[in-house]
Amino acid sequence: MVHVMNFQLAIFFKQHITRPDQFFSNINDAAGNLFDRMPQIIPLPVEVPPVIPRVTATNQSGVYNFNISLNRLDFTINVTDSQFNESEALSDFILKSKLIVKNIPAEIDIIRLGMIGNYFEIERLPAISLAKKYSKKDLGNVNEFTFRYNKISQDFGFSFNNVFSISNAEINTKGITADGVFIQKDINNHPSGSSIKKDMV
Repeated sequence: MVHVMNFQLAIFFKQHITRPDQFFSNINDAAGNLFDRMPQIIPLPVEVPPVIPRVTATNQSGVYNFNISLNRLDFTINVTDSQFNESEALSDFILKSKLIVKNIPAEIDIIRLGMIGNYFEIERLPAISLAKKYSKKDLGNVNEFTFRYNKISQDFGFSFNNVFSISNAEINTKGITADGVFIQKDINNHPSGSSIKKDMV
């Protein structure tokens, strides 16, 4: 049975966020203090790449995580650590994502966004199982196996990557380590120079 590990929203900005601390505070206030643990604010030198987080935050239970860089933000819900069942977690993730996007300041343009789902399935011999399913050739007793593809689609006037990858992995959930199958689905748009409207999310 396939289980959800986490969902992630990644948003990339045209402009740099000059005060990530204030940016976080404004969004967190609008989200009803969703990230209720003290955030880590990291004063990095200007030469550090803008993609490196300047603010990281979470909530008391560790279910929600939020990273803010100069040119992007990432919001993650850790489903395996939450009280939600998987359908509830997806609904909650969508609701919280829309709330965060809605409260991004109007002067900040979104140029790229991605939504990622990570999943796992316990499997005694995951590499062999995947090889039998995805390879036309009999590979025998393989120790590692990875399968990946990308399918381009057109939606809302943008070109989107639809990336699917699956591989064997050692998975640790709630302190238990087991062999299994790791699955990732990643949907993200090609930057085109055009801004993405917030209501598209």
